[in-house]
Amino acid sequence: MSLPKDMNLVFDWKRPADADETAATEDAANFFRAVYRGVAKRTSSDPAVTTYATGEGLHYAKTQIDAWIDGGWTACVGTERHLHGVAARGGPRGHVVMAQGPGPSSILPESRECTT
Repeated sequence: MSLPKDMNLVFDWKRPADADETAATEDAANFFRAVYRGVAKRTSSDPAVTTYATGEGLHYAKTQIDAWIDGGWTACVGTERHLHGVAARGGPRGHVVMAQGPGPSSILPESRECTT
């Protein structure tokens, strides 16, 4: 999926050893890319959003994108580095399942930095 030329998202996440978990982690990164792309294109109806999100995830993505648009905010230009990691696994029908909370199957607290 393409992002604006002045936007670079870097995911410094530990790659899981399991192939299914690695694929789920890549899908999670693509979900973030789709949200940033929606913000950059100023629409929550971008096809990338519906490609990487369904159900509550789709609702969350659209809510985030619309809030950024309504607030007049823009996405980071330059490089935004996502540190720490995401633990994810494939769920039913190939959906990505991520749980928040302590333990190995959690979305870890993430720190982000944006540099231009």
